[in-house]
Amino acid sequence: MKRTLKLLAAILPLILISFGQAAASQQVRIGLYFNSTSRTNAVLQSASLSNTEGLSVSLLLTETVRLPLTYTQVQIAPLAAGRNMVQIEAGRTPDEVLIAAREARSRGFIAYLVYRSDSSGLPYKAWVEGIPATVRALGYPTAFAAATQGELLILNDPSMSDIGLITDGRFPDGRSLLLLTPLGSRPTRIAAPGQFTRNYDGAFELSVSNSRLAVVNILDLERYVLGVVPFEMSDSWPLEALKAQAVAARSYALANLNKHRALGFSLCDSPGCCQKYAGFDERFTNSLRAVSETAGRVARFNGRVSELFYHSNSGGNTENSEEVWANRVEYARAVSDPLSVSETLVTHLLSRANNNTAFPARWVRTHQREDLQSILRTTASLDVGTILEIASLARSTGGRHTRLVVRGTAGEVLIERHNIRSAFSLLRQNPESGQITREPLPSTLFDVVPVHHAVHVAGAGGVVREIPLNSAVYLSTAEGNKSIDTGTLDVHLSNGTLHRVVSRVPMAFSFQGRGWGHGVGMSQWGAFEKARRGLNFEQILRFYFQGITIE
Repeated sequence: MKRTLKLLAAILPLILISFGQAAASQQVRIGLYFNSTSRTNAVLQSASLSNTEGLSVSLLLTETVRLPLTYTQVQIAPLAAGRNMVQIEAGRTPDEVLIAAREARSRGFIAYLVYRSDSSGLPYKAWVEGIPATVRALGYPTAFAAATQGELLILNDPSMSDIGLITDGRFPDGRSLLLLTPLGSRPTRIAAPGQFTRNYDGAFELSVSNSRLAVVNILDLERYVLGVVPFEMSDSWPLEALKAQAVAARSYALANLNKHRALGFSLCDSPGCCQKYAGFDERFTNSLRAVSETAGRVARFNGRVSELFYHSNSGGNTENSEEVWANRVEYARAVSDPLSVSETLVTHLLSRANNNTAFPARWVRTHQREDLQSILRTTASLDVGTILEIASLARSTGGRHTRLVVRGTAGEVLIERHNIRSAFSLLRQNPESGQITREPLPSTLFDVVPVHHAVHVAGAGGVVREIPLNSAVYLSTAEGNKSIDTGTLDVHLSNGTLHRVVSRVPMAFSFQGRGWGHGVGMSQWGAFEKARRGLNFEQILRFYFQGITIE
């Protein structure tokens, strides 16, 4: 073990050197804490950033202005309305007012350097917390109540070793105003109430929108890819699978650099919208090696960078892009992918710790009828009354449902393509943040099996009785009492006249499926199994994407 650790210690600096050299020119902007439902990253009440080597502070004006402030830890939030602030000084440059702000701090005030663009020509100001009359009585005769209206951003030093900072929340055109940049090479730790805490490389733009804080991470492309690979795949997976994921993540990023341009960043960190980006973790040495050994390499089709789609498990067949979404992508064609559901993979899935299912290769999700009716009403605004049947009207080349009908006592509805997964979503609430998220069906590659525990019999006088299926059911006819099949929907007399109706209403519906995800492009578990059987990353990618080149 010691010998292995020494070897890793020797190799890691070499990987980091080549890694940094390969990525120096390309930067990406990532919206952190992105909510894919509300389509915004302005969701935080506050955030804490810390870096042991320090964070510099800059204003992104016509030219970037670095302020004479450095922090190792900051707490940032929108400035609460009604907070009492008093202005004691103003100037054209930060240096003019910084002395006044620090002097006020030395006299016991909670003081701030402030930037507010206004018509005074003196955008930099010194503010202190308090009441104007009190501040004037304590040695600032010209002090007056500061104008705190509008969306402002306040930055505090928890250690109280220096003054704080207050700025406009953002420019009128939506651009961020505040930039925090690490002084060294160590990652910055970010924490937020009700959210995850992670370490990130690069710099951070901060802004306020609708009284919520937004954070954008700016970093080199290769460092971004390193923050994707071990969170889209396990770092323990075969190296060639990780390399395939690195090329796919890099290609996807470059093909989608303008996806969130209107929001002020390139990509977001949500796997439900872009790719799962979770920052830097030095423990993921296999992923670091995979990214380093494929540095700069992307997939191309007809000379253009390809958007390489991927999903967890194909269920045995990938899908044509136009059968899941609207557009046909020439290099994303359906292929038979038996290794994604091979017995060796299923055995591996079953052998994992604390796992007793073959998910995501195979899965079963069963809903009580009443629960399913509630799910359809809540997640898809669909109400068909009591559900009688869920039937497929069309399937794709890979066997996935493309048109599904739900029939009920109040009518029927048609659900198509990717809406099928979301229509049957479960709603789950985050116990920490309270945020409600949807958990869709794992895939649209499934069979619907109605579960019957009873039949409903309309008898004399229209009285409906519920009879368990394991009970004998008899119908009284002119020919005497006769036992009937409880699976029969309708019962007729021998002369063809309808006499009684036996309604077999499912008590539940079981979705028995394969795969996880949309099914287009690379199956990550398929890549895992192919790498275990000796294929390299280029062979894996060319299997799933026809006609591409890796350059």
